[in-house]
Amino acid sequence: MKLFFEKGFENNMALVNALYTIGHEYEILGPADGFNTVTAISRRNESLSAAFDPRRGGDKAFVV
Repeated sequence: MKLFFEKGFENNMALVNALYTIGHEYEILGPADGFNTVTAISRRNESLSAAFDPRRGGDKAFVV
């Protein structure tokens, strides 16, 4: 698996190196190069929460 980090993330090279140590290749890109965004879904007990990366825009939707 290759991970792409946004420029500026290299401030946390300890995490990047830890991921590299367990086999993840990586590349640090500038914003103009494009990258995936963070999408998160969380369930606590019977409650669901969702979030998207506000830098890219988007919305949340639940399908039951």
